[in-house]
Amino acid sequence: MIVKGKTIVITGASSGIRAACAEIFAKNGGQVLLCARRQERLEIMAKQLSARYQVNTMPLALDI
Repeated sequence: MIVKGKTIVITGASSGIRAACAEIFAKNGGQVLLCARRQERLEIMAKQLSARYQVNTMPLALDI
């Protein structure tokens, strides 16, 4: 998977398969923009992914 250094935007990232995708992208070096309605959950995920995989993450609360 060629995502190292790329920015990936994931909507609905706070749970389920999209949260799993965020982890896979981060594990492979992608910079992840996490979007969902639950700000608290996004902030926790962003901190965990950044610490675990040393990538930049940004939580963004929104409702599309």
